[in-house]
Amino acid sequence: MPIAKTKSSKKITIKPFSRPPKLPPDFYDKTSEELLSATTSMLRHKNVSSTPTKKPPSPSLQHCYNSVVNLVSHQFGPRLYQDLVLEFQSSARLILPDSTDTSSLSLLTFLAEQYPKFVDYLLLVRHVFLALDRPYVWKDNEVKKRTTSQDHQAITLLEVGLHQFHQRLLELSWDEDAYQEWWKLLWRGSFLEGGSRHLGLLESTMNMWKDLGVARSKIRQTQPLLESSLEELSSEWQSNAGKYSGEAFLKFVSKQWHYVSEQWTFLPKTWLRTILEARLLEPHLNNNYLLKELDITNVEHCQRLWFLAARLDDGLKHVMDAVAALVRKVGLAHVTSGTSAISASPKLIISSLLQLHSQLGTLQKVVGDIPLKAVWTEIMNHSSLVAEWLAKYVDIEFKNFKSETSLEPLLYLFTHVQAKDVFEAFYKKDLAKRLLLNRVHSMDLERQFVSLLKTECGAGYTSKMEGMFQDVEWSRESLARYKTSPEFLESDTGGVDFEVQILTTGYWPVYPQYSSLILPPELTNLQNCFWNHYKSKYQGRKIGWQYALGNCTIKFHIGNKTYEFIVNLCQSLVLMCFNERSSWTMPELKQRIGLEDDEELERTILSMSGGKDQFRILVRKKPKTATTKTASQIIGPDDLIQINERFSSNLRRIRIPNLLKKETKEERDKVVESVSRDRLYLMDAVLVRILKARKTILHQQLIPQVLEQIKVPAQPSDIKKRIESLIEREYMERDEKDRNRYNYLA
Repeated sequence: MPIAKTKSSKKITIKPFSRPPKLPPDFYDKTSEELLSATTSMLRHKNVSSTPTKKPPSPSLQHCYNSVVNLVSHQFGPRLYQDLVLEFQSSARLILPDSTDTSSLSLLTFLAEQYPKFVDYLLLVRHVFLALDRPYVWKDNEVKKRTTSQDHQAITLLEVGLHQFHQRLLELSWDEDAYQEWWKLLWRGSFLEGGSRHLGLLESTMNMWKDLGVARSKIRQTQPLLESSLEELSSEWQSNAGKYSGEAFLKFVSKQWHYVSEQWTFLPKTWLRTILEARLLEPHLNNNYLLKELDITNVEHCQRLWFLAARLDDGLKHVMDAVAALVRKVGLAHVTSGTSAISASPKLIISSLLQLHSQLGTLQKVVGDIPLKAVWTEIMNHSSLVAEWLAKYVDIEFKNFKSETSLEPLLYLFTHVQAKDVFEAFYKKDLAKRLLLNRVHSMDLERQFVSLLKTECGAGYTSKMEGMFQDVEWSRESLARYKTSPEFLESDTGGVDFEVQILTTGYWPVYPQYSSLILPPELTNLQNCFWNHYKSKYQGRKIGWQYALGNCTIKFHIGNKTYEFIVNLCQSLVLMCFNERSSWTMPELKQRIGLEDDEELERTILSMSGGKDQFRILVRKKPKTATTKTASQIIGPDDLIQINERFSSNLRRIRIPNLLKKETKEERDKVVESVSRDRLYLMDAVLVRILKARKTILHQQLIPQVLEQIKVPAQPSDIKKRIESLIEREYMERDEKDRNRYNYLA
């Protein structure tokens, strides 16, 4: 906006100097001396802009900055730069004097105190001399003009000052002394003793070296020292293995690993971990130390071992191999102890294997899956008895059912059994006993287990077991229909409650036949009544009575008390004989009840005359000529068997178990022989099926296919015998031109 002229306005004229202005001759000397003394005074713990004293006041920072700008603008920059470098040298000597006594004071502590002061001084200089630092750099001990291109050899004022500080350390020989003290503090004071007391001093020293540009060389110098120290420590632990257990050593390694990773932040983590793992852990991750005392029940120790081993190449493989070897050793020891024992306990052996499986399950929840399929397969097939033991253990567990009973561990062991046909034979036999003798505590559990077996092995494997369940259900329904039928309603039951179970031949095991038993008329009438009803419903079917499986409830009156005894059919027939007379001999009872099996009759009498008082219904009186052994173990033909008139019990309903006949070697061999015979039929069927599909096949191709399909333990020699048998029976023949080739005969 133009300014309006007034009458009072005057014209200003600016005239040039008659002579160009010149700087005073001592301008640089005075100005530079004032600048350098002002900045150095800060290092001497003097305030740059202090309050007025008797001495002339120090110039302000703004004044110092303007002075630098004036000097640079008048082309005094290079000279000022060189004088400032000399001042840095003097300042370094001031901050690190020759007269310093480091014997009473830690050198690192002294440097930790002095270095920050020098850095503060350099930062102040950089701010004040910013106008000098921008256009000029220091290169090859000369001042150079700064260029746009990046020059890695050119350094700034701050870096020049740090360089002078480092040169002062070298001049005093403190650089190496400081490092040696730092290393001792790192190894002994920090690594071995632990804690955080020295971490601040170690970190500040490393930061100083980083500023001075020597940190990498210090780390390279530290690596061989750290490696050798770790090797010595490792050798010391191993040489004192008796004093230091593998668990204690691993705990120490884990503690130090985490300590180094979390606390030594001033050193490269990857580099530190690699050295620690390679020198301290890897040499001992073997069966001579760390893996020698492996305990899978110590989950915390195993978790620690897994974590550290995973950081090594093939470390987890070594650990898993050690776990597999331990499981194999323990499992085979359990199986071998049962095989070598005279009377092996299936419950004890399988319980030990299940406990081992449970321990592994707990471990795997923490560390993850461990491949042990091959190991368990070897354990479960080390002996042909394992499948039998497993079946008997299942029977024991289901008889003593508890709510915490779990099927998964049992099925896990079963999946690794190759002799599944042996398990089937013994399990089916025990299942039949539980169903027929009313010893099933949970029908749902029984069905669930059979369902799991069906899922694992197919419908053909469990068809007979499922048939047993169907028979039990169908028998219950048939009995309900019978009790509403005219035959039952019009019959004279004599006050006897009669129940029948109808079993399908082929589903159930073969039981002893006591066809000559003489039943009382009450039972005979009920038998005939049911038979007439069954014939009227189902034409062409035949019923065979299994007296060995019969149970009865007998009322026993003695004095003014009445008891109910739950006994089997043979026991009930013996007891009912005492309604006719008071004493009998064993031959007389045999003739009276028609039981031809002397051993079964003896067990029946002993079950009611021996054992606990509450089961001692009968008494035996032996002739005086009997020996002690005979009197205590065998019922002689002349022994009198009478009712125990002193019998008394607090119970009113008593189940009297029969003495179970111990499974003899011959009976077991009979089951095994039956399984072996079924295997022969299976191999024959598989051979014929393969040949029928292929028409012709080489021997080398046939054997592997048969072994794969039969899925039971078999040797190539067994298959070869079946091939010879099929050739004799003209199911197949050898090729005339190639004796290794078989042809199918339609």
